[in-house]
Amino acid sequence: MGALKPDLIDEVMGALKEMNIDVPTEIQCIGVPAVMERKSVVLGSHTGSGKTLAYLLPIVQLMREDEASLGKITKPRCPRTVVLCPTRELSEQVYRVPKSVSHHARFRSILVSGGSRIRPQEDSLNNAIDMVVGTPGSFLQHVEEGNIVYGDIAYLVLDEADTMFDRGFGPDIRKFLAPLKQRVLKTNDQGFQTVLVTATMTTVLTVQKLVDEEFQGIEHLRTSTLHKKIANARHDFVKLSGSEDKLEALLQVNCIIKILIFEETACMVLEPSRAVDHYLTENQVSTVNYHGEVPTEQRVDNLKKFKDEEGDCPTLVSTDLAARGLDLDVDHV
Repeated sequence: MGALKPDLIDEVMGALKEMNIDVPTEIQCIGVPAVMERKSVVLGSHTGSGKTLAYLLPIVQLMREDEASLGKITKPRCPRTVVLCPTRELSEQVYRVPKSVSHHARFRSILVSGGSRIRPQEDSLNNAIDMVVGTPGSFLQHVEEGNIVYGDIAYLVLDEADTMFDRGFGPDIRKFLAPLKQRVLKTNDQGFQTVLVTATMTTVLTVQKLVDEEFQGIEHLRTSTLHKKIANARHDFVKLSGSEDKLEALLQVNCIIKILIFEETACMVLEPSRAVDHYLTENQVSTVNYHGEVPTEQRVDNLKKFKDEEGDCPTLVSTDLAARGLDLDVDHV
């Protein structure tokens, strides 16, 4: 992996080779060394830049070092690494990365998220585990039911962190952090290492305040491309007089394979999306919705329908819930 090779063990390098990764991205060049130095950091880089590997690779290696120097072992219900994401869909997407790496790097990861049966997750947690990936609510539910305990957590990752804080996950995050901080105070140990991952650097004051309060002294790292426009993306602005003109304008891009339509917030998307659905359906264009009011399982099904290259669903109507982290192949937004 280029300049990073001397820092990464053979097991990790073997996983990268199987994934056909030879050259590190900018965020990986910045993030891997910083996490390897056991720093708590914010990794800021655009979606698709390789942020998951930027924190996953060094954390796997640090877990190996802990095993050698501290005698840490893999135990049931006692993860050493926790990765939290704001949605089930993003959790599943992130989970695929450690799953693909774990074959070579020899660690065990588990996905816990809403919208699926709890019992299979519980059974998996009763086996020896190294890493848990999931949503805050599902993780806390497993903690309350005794399926997960905090004792060995040494590494915490909040993926799309500003999205979680901005969307009201602050109380859940504080609830999750409280036992970890109490453990540090009681045992006077070195605590836990935190990695916040984001595709934007938010200017929302409440979010900044929460980050400053909960993660004091965290180091901010960002790539040179953060917030820069995509070079090959064309931006067009069409001035329209009313809602009927908007709907008619949508039909002009009906020949495009994949279209993503954003509404501003969940409360605003419901009525407009119904109008869009109805109008496009009348004009033989199929649509699916993706927002917080859609049940989790239905959201997953809707995304699958939208991603299906051979399917007949070319239009996704969404809030900005779909704007962060999800790997979507679209022609027009």
